[in-house]
Amino acid sequence: AELRLQLGSLARARGDHRSAAEYLRAAVELATGLGARGVLVRALRPLSELLGETGKQAEAADVLRNGLIALGAEAD
Repeated sequence: AELRLQLGSLARARGDHRSAAEYLRAAVELATGLGARGVLVRALRPLSELLGETGKQAEAADVLRNGLIALGAEAD
C-alpha cells in the first residue's frame, strides 16, 4: 500500500493523472484491506484532490466519505 501511495505521488508530480489515480486508488484499496490506517489516511487526501482537480468532485467526495467510514468515523 505504501509503495502504491509513493508511485501515485510521483505520477501526480509528473502530471500523469491517469496513472496517479490508479496507484492512489490501489493504495486506498490495499490499505483498507490490510487495516493500514496510516497509509489510508495519507492516500485519501491526494486521491480526492486529484479527482477534484480533474473535474470529478462527486467521486472525490465519495472517496473521502468511504475512507472515513473505513476509518470508523460516523457517517452523516
